[in-house]
Amino acid sequence: MRLIVGLARLVWISARAKPLFDDGWTRTALELSKSFKIERPVRLLECGHPAAMPLTWGILRPLVIFPSASADWPEDRRRIVLSHELAHIARGDWFLQACAELARAFYWFHPLVLDGRRTSAPGE
Repeated sequence: MRLIVGLARLVWISARAKPLFDDGWTRTALELSKSFKIERPVRLLECGHPAAMPLTWGILRPLVIFPSASADWPEDRRRIVLSHELAHIARGDWFLQACAELARAFYWFHPLVLDGRRTSAPGE
């Protein structure tokens, strides 16, 4: 259920984000995509919320979503953040994370697959 809700939230955020057509972002994205050997096109989107965090998702058509406050970032910060997000795409992190969530959903009862975010026993 957590995976489905998370996917729905990503689709909702992406549908409301606007394409980022800034020449600086586009040029940097193309340059870094080549250096990471990313063959498929990466879409850059801007979320309307200024406090949002940069995020990457998608397997065949990856997206990178930036907060609206990123328009004011200096060039070096843009490059660092975009490089970080493109490294996730190049490694296929989103696919691996989705597979891990599916395995956790399927083997929910197994003690080695417990949710690592729980810090105390139920009822404490």
